[in-house]
Amino acid sequence: MNVPIEVMEEKLRQAVLSSNVYALEEMLADDLVFIDPAGRSLSKAEDVEVYRRGLVSVARFEVIERRVRTLGDIAVVHSLVAISGRALGTAFDGQFHQTRVWNVQSGRWRVISAHASAAQR
Repeated sequence: MNVPIEVMEEKLRQAVLSSNVYALEEMLADDLVFIDPAGRSLSKAEDVEVYRRGLVSVARFEVIERRVRTLGDIAVVHSLVAISGRALGTAFDGQFHQTRVWNVQSGRWRVISAHASAAQR
């Protein structure tokens, strides 16, 4: 838990950019609930599987702004990001609001909940 949450956020960003399934599995809690931009609810296994199978690839992932609030062993991160890539064979490029809730589990930060939605331009 001594690792600043901003460092964990950067590690997660790099894991998404490189489709590093091992890193994603380490950072995502087993009981993760992720609501993707299409409104689908994904488990950790489902989220990791799309990267493992190459169904999602991210070419650009830039953080425009980020706010972090840490409350003991919980951290809430709100970000505005610019992301482009391909998902399920379709190209995407846009700005998204992301919310992630991190929790310390077995002495390490892990994402327990995440949500992404398209930002209004």
